Amino acid sequence: MHPLTQSFISLIKKIIIIPIFTLNCINTIVLSINKKNIFIFHHGWGAGVALSDTEYIRRKFDPASTIVIFFNNGKHNYLLQQAFTDITLRFINISSNLIKVKNKNLCLNKHDSIKFYQFFLKLIKYLFKKKKILTAEDHIKKIKLDYGVNDTQASIIRKCYPIEVRRPSIKLNQKIKLNLDKKIREFYKKEINEIKEKIICFYLRYKGVDKDYPDEFLRSSSDWKEYIKSFKYLNNKGFKIFLYGDYCFEKVKNDIKELNIVCAEILNVNKDELCIYSALNCKYFVGSNGGGIQFPLSTVPPPHILVLNALPYNSATYNCTYSYKNARDQNGKLIPAVKLLNDYYDRYEIDGFKTENHNEDLILEIIKEFLEYSENHQINQDFSNEIILNKKSDILKYKCRVSPAWIKSNS
Repeated sequence: MHPLTQSFISLIKKIIIIPIFTLNCINTIVLSINKKNIFIFHHGWGAGVALSDTEYIRRKFDPASTIVIFFNNGKHNYLLQQAFTDITLRFINISSNLIKVKNKNLCLNKHDSIKFYQFFLKLIKYLFKKKKILTAEDHIKKIKLDYGVNDTQASIIRKCYPIEVRRPSIKLNQKIKLNLDKKIREFYKKEINEIKEKIICFYLRYKGVDKDYPDEFLRSSSDWKEYIKSFKYLNNKGFKIFLYGDYCFEKVKNDIKELNIVCAEILNVNKDELCIYSALNCKYFVGSNGGGIQFPLSTVPPPHILVLNALPYNSATYNCTYSYKNARDQNGKLIPAVKLLNDYYDRYEIDGFKTENHNEDLILEIIKEFLEYSENHQINQDFSNEIILNKKSDILKYKCRVSPAWIKSNS
């Protein structure tokens, strides 16, 4: 693109977004006046971090006197501003959904967004000299110092709650809840309480378009077609399948209709609203290794949770069942699960090995075993993994269950 064209587009974005940004700043500054602690996160953090880090901060600081501020480039769930009952969360928008480019919100480029963030940070520090002001980087540095851990371990600490500490449930606006109840009742032609007994929610994650974040390729779900066999199985078992995530579900709308799946595109509702509704009401949750799993974790009680295709090989969350991406050596031979979890526990990629997602048969076997286990065990019930794990693994530390079906497939 010609530099003059880039400059013109950047100018148009600023003209549209600056009024939104200014109003958000004013509102946030007013809310900060009576707060002692102010946390500011720039836009490089996703929706899951807005949940997990706000939850972490509310445990470490007095929630009533704390505000958490996220710069929002359109990836955050705006309803989280209303979802917490004891701590204040606010978004500063550097994007606009009034105009979309290639089906995406109009958003400031990276250079301009950092400039806006730096301006706001300087303004807050000038206005509130006596308050405790921490950026995301300060926040992570403090965790690393407090616990003596590296970046990866600090990331897990921010997400994982001790078993004895229960997150307070997030909530959904009553008007939105009743509207979704009505639409779902009409969709299934059944009473809402009967439907909720059989809800299984899927969170699919497809990233990798941003070359600045190459690890996102590795954190994507299996291809859409690999889930269809499991969807058909669950339909035959009487489950009500709900769906949210980063995928453009319009592309597979015919499949979704045929499989009788509930998603925002089918109900013609806001995807942020359905995301929280699904997480709050599902009995079972099947997710990918991304921020979307933080939503069911913030319900009381949480559903039974399965995470598929996780990376790195020490990814863990309390009381969840995990399966990890498979890897093959130069000869195409699968690397045993015990070797992946013990020798490469902190890796996203392994030199000389090819990482691969689960196929349709493996996904189905893992889901079948997960459902059978969940039906016969309490969420907080103790269990033992079928393999001996490296003592440094976070799987042990956070009492995470490794899917026996996945272990068997790699043995």
